[in-house]
Amino acid sequence: MNRRRSLGAIAALPVAAGAADAPLVEETRTIDAFPIVGRSLEPGAQAVRGIEFLPRRDAGPLWILLDIVALRDGSGRDEMVFELSLLDMPMQPTDTVQIVKGSRMARPDAARWPRDERGNLTSPSRGALPAAEHDALAAGLAADQVRRVVVIREVAIQRPALTRFGLQVTRLQGLRPLRVEVQLGQGPVPREARAYADGVNGTGLKRYANEAAMIGSGVLLGALAIWRLRR
Repeated sequence: MNRRRSLGAIAALPVAAGAADAPLVEETRTIDAFPIVGRSLEPGAQAVRGIEFLPRRDAGPLWILLDIVALRDGSGRDEMVFELSLLDMPMQPTDTVQIVKGSRMARPDAARWPRDERGNLTSPSRGALPAAEHDALAAGLAADQVRRVVVIREVAIQRPALTRFGLQVTRLQGLRPLRVEVQLGQGPVPREARAYADGVNGTGLKRYANEAAMIGSGVLLGALAIWRLRR
């Protein structure tokens, strides 16, 4: 079963005793899931859009999960900028831009990358890869150039209308996206989605190990200096 598509099958929580008069809150729903690959991930390419849907009024914000796999080429600032859009629906300017920095992306272990029964590399959602993408991913993993991150965004609904979610690349520096797997839903962000993102991205301590080490060293040196002054 596709793990990402299974996120929509989330059971409703039971209503607590005494809460019968409280307004009903609809459980989250998965609306769409699709990959973006190839030339569609080049700057200047048209936005790739999913299916048409109508957001439900009072059902909560839209949530967008982006599973991004990229190759690092060692030049520039290691940064990718994506534009998010909802066709014929207004969005806050801050909701339309997603900046991804290479320093915030995980370095996947080639030995743990998903594979099929024949040992071939698959997409993050365990789908078959075209030969060119498979070979680029294999070479990138061997050279430690692959970077991956899962981003979850929430977008408030202002005026529901028929729309389609779209994503396009506006700028690349030092990173080239190989694949972006999009999942779109409405309501509370599923706990499974949060856990999935944490599993890919790693904990904050792991991702910022160098920064934590520097801060820890500074605190230790400061404490040592104070101890010496008090002797």
